[in-house]
Amino acid sequence: MRSRAASALAALWLWGCAGSDERVKIVGNEQFEARFQAVKAIIARVRAEGRRVVDTPPPQLAADLEDLARKAGAEEDPQIRAACLGALGESGYWSDREVFRRALADPARRCRWEAVHALRLKQDPRAVPEVIELLKRSEELEIRLEAISLLSELHAREAIPVLVAIVVDLLDRNRAGQAACTALRRLTGQTFSAEDYLSWRNWYRTYAEGAGANSQPSASGVGSVPAEGNGAGGAGPPANR
Repeated sequence: MRSRAASALAALWLWGCAGSDERVKIVGNEQFEARFQAVKAIIARVRAEGRRVVDTPPPQLAADLEDLARKAGAEEDPQIRAACLGALGESGYWSDREVFRRALADPARRCRWEAVHALRLKQDPRAVPEVIELLKRSEELEIRLEAISLLSELHAREAIPVLVAIVVDLLDRNRAGQAACTALRRLTGQTFSAEDYLSWRNWYRTYAEGAGANSQPSASGVGSVPAEGNGAGGAGPPANR
């Protein structure tokens, strides 16, 4: 009993010693955890009910889905918004696609991915224009891949111009990559190809640490045998690639 009282007093003392910013952070974390646990409980109920095959969702399930939809758009934490979007996307009882289309403009990358993934699961052709716009402005690889898969599966011919632009851009980048590789081979004496990016990365890690600094180009600038290496055009890769 005394130990519990002592622990409580110590906690109060630490609380008092903490600055106001730290106390706000602790309270904020506790509030987030409480909200997140509440959402996880809702999602668990939704998934459990989703295993039952019924034409009309029971009232509690319908209320839970509406609650998730509200939180997907209004919750301040992106982790919670993303979890709500994911659960709605998985649910066969949720048919309103607007929550996903709005989330395509969410500032959080995970939320945008969940929105595209949900629209892909729902196979909603009405979302094609918004997904094309997202594909045009997005730089995140995982979002672009999901968007491209959705457009392909929906046979969205409207996407042909943006897909062609991506292919042309890739070819331009490949040409730049080939030129960079040629320059690197001349400058470093390494013989890796442009496609062997892992070897280039591993070689550079070794070089940056000083182990590969003795590798010099030949007088002709066409290639060389490194002072130290594996005899195959570069220093041996580290144990962990």
